[in-house]
Amino acid sequence: MKHTIVKISEIASHPTMRMDAEYWIKRKEEKMMEDNRQKFFDNLAAWMKSSRVTSKPKVTQTILGNELSVTFQQVQKYEKPINEINLWNFIACCDYFKEDYSEVINACKTTGYLRVKASVPMTKDEEYRNAGIKETDAKK
Repeated sequence: MKHTIVKISEIASHPTMRMDAEYWIKRKEEKMMEDNRQKFFDNLAAWMKSSRVTSKPKVTQTILGNELSVTFQQVQKYEKPINEINLWNFIACCDYFKEDYSEVINACKTTGYLRVKASVPMTKDEEYRNAGIKETDAKK
């Protein structure tokens, strides 16, 4: 049997709600699923932006939007992630960047988009950011 931990403070903060355990377990599991969904789309948005920026030659939001038959504003919303990308546009995006969509999905579900992009060298800005170096310090 699967156990889900529910904090007493969650129950106490809703005195008018039902107090049975099944209700709170279901509510907690729904919240976890919602959080996982949001993390997945955050990772997917980060992968999309990373793929676009690190591709050679660099791809603009307008070029990618034309490829997906959407506006550049929609690509911005996919990358934020304000809007969730639909399946057909996701597959077209993977095809455009020549990436296997199942690997992208699995990476976004588990460890994030960096696992997918591990073979792509980092830009100088990313190297500096990861090392905690400011660009002005590196030029000295």
